[in-house]
Amino acid sequence: MSEEAPPSPVMRPVFYDGCPGCAMERKLESSQGIPYKEFFFVGITTIASSLPISSLFPFLYFMIEDLHVAKKEQDIGLYAGFLGASYMIGRCFASLFWGVVADRIGRKPIIKFSILSVVIFNTLFGLSVKYWMAIATRFLLGALNGMLAPIKAYSIEVCRPEHQALGLSIVSTGWGIGLVVGPAIGGYFAQPAKQYPNVFSEKSIFGRFPYFLPCLCISLIALVVLISCIWLPETLHKHKNTEGEIEMIDNSRSTLEEDSHKQKSLYKNWPLISSIIAYCVFTLHDTAYSEIFSLWAVSEKRYGGLSFSSKEVGQVLAVAGAGLLVYQLFIYRSVHKFLGSINSSRIASALSVPILATYPFMTHLSGFRLGIALYLGTILKGVLSITIITGTSLLQNNAVSQSQRGAANGISTTAMSFFKAIAPAGAGALFSWAQERQNEAFFPGDQMIFFILNVIELIGLALTFKPFLAIPNHYSGHGTLVPPFHRDAEQPARTDDDGILLSGCQTDETSADVPGDDEVAAGGKACGAFSNAIQTVLASHPAPVSNRQLVSMARAVLSDQGFEQHPCLYCSDANAETPFLWQEEDKKKTVTAAAEQAMSAL
Repeated sequence: MSEEAPPSPVMRPVFYDGCPGCAMERKLESSQGIPYKEFFFVGITTIASSLPISSLFPFLYFMIEDLHVAKKEQDIGLYAGFLGASYMIGRCFASLFWGVVADRIGRKPIIKFSILSVVIFNTLFGLSVKYWMAIATRFLLGALNGMLAPIKAYSIEVCRPEHQALGLSIVSTGWGIGLVVGPAIGGYFAQPAKQYPNVFSEKSIFGRFPYFLPCLCISLIALVVLISCIWLPETLHKHKNTEGEIEMIDNSRSTLEEDSHKQKSLYKNWPLISSIIAYCVFTLHDTAYSEIFSLWAVSEKRYGGLSFSSKEVGQVLAVAGAGLLVYQLFIYRSVHKFLGSINSSRIASALSVPILATYPFMTHLSGFRLGIALYLGTILKGVLSITIITGTSLLQNNAVSQSQRGAANGISTTAMSFFKAIAPAGAGALFSWAQERQNEAFFPGDQMIFFILNVIELIGLALTFKPFLAIPNHYSGHGTLVPPFHRDAEQPARTDDDGILLSGCQTDETSADVPGDDEVAAGGKACGAFSNAIQTVLASHPAPVSNRQLVSMARAVLSDQGFEQHPCLYCSDANAETPFLWQEEDKKKTVTAAAEQAMSAL
């Protein structure tokens, strides 16, 4: 017996028939490759969920104008701001709820419900004829589309640890594609009777509801994705440990370890909270950068801008998006494998600072040189940003067990949505202030605004170091997740095991001591609480007692005594049911007597 947490053994966990989580774990244990089918589902569901988020921005100004809610033209921007922020406000309120629900009933039901909400409320938004209806449908769309939290958890639960970076990068890629394709759909299909009078009549439904066509296109895409979710596999474990049963654990995803995590508040999990704080700071920076870049690019050169047209800005963003897609699908996995989550985030954050510092000086370029500098800068900035976001997302998801992963992502999404809601308004106000001081000698407006963005980036960089960032125990020194059941592909599977190992606690717990009255009086040493519990069980239960029964009953004894540690059993499936120390029925009296003698010695 050992009171110390053992190293990760090469053992097989217990799988329960009928449990979708166990079925997925069994599949992952037997398959070494990339789960392309599951990743495909992750990608298309993420795209369908993100398409409506920014699809309204190309026609938002005209929609507010057509709703006749603004009394004067200068007020259109104010009402547009409220409508644009309503989605994020709704998501901020509901993300934690959906994350918790996903931990209770599964990932698949929440993903399907979220896609269904896109089909319904995005369609209703396109049919809005009153400002309050547009606000309400966008708010409900954000509140009921709770997919971001469970899809992040899902993306790392359908793959082995070495492929988790790729899984989360697919979520980021799908999200990025949705945020690029969505506005394109909105811009090309809004007001079709005006843009394509030969195809759409003013008296048709698309003429009477000029913003219905883009919303309908997105809803139809979401409907196809919703139907495909029939084949979406579930990953959440749906079984409970019964009395007398102990799971043999060999990885952090096992049910027994998850039960111990359930007793701990997520808000006291500093590795989780510290990674969420860093994640939110970087999200604030990226959202503000996206807002400021568009404003800076279209502003006149006398204000430090580039005097670009909306079409030219769109071309730059499209090229940057294409470069980002190539990076995430083909390059990021190697970067993460070499550097790890933490170091890749730190290096990317540090490199972002000099790149942003060059933006104000691009106004002195023109023609081909300006194009090369701007395209290269935006591609690199996008690549570095997604490296940071994916790295911090991996830290969050690996700081908790599966049973809390949905709730953890819910907390993260709630906080992130809050920062995404305030970033555009703050960035717009900052940009207006910067333009007023463009002629200042010290840090003129265009330089000042990118300087402030760099300050936020540096704050985020500082938050990736200790003592601000707490690193989970199962990460190596440079921030790479150590696969709990990693095995060399060429090494033959271990088929027999004659030993057992009893651990008094798990890796994140401390094994307590318990004194005996006689020993304390004599000045002797205390014994381990787990050892004492084992002796208590053997003294009070007739032999033979199986290894599984022994650890289960010892856990119950420790719980009755007020100890919070959770013993573990490490052995093969067959040995779990064998008698402890190979007891036999005819040794009943001998074992019981020995246990009673050991107890009397305490």
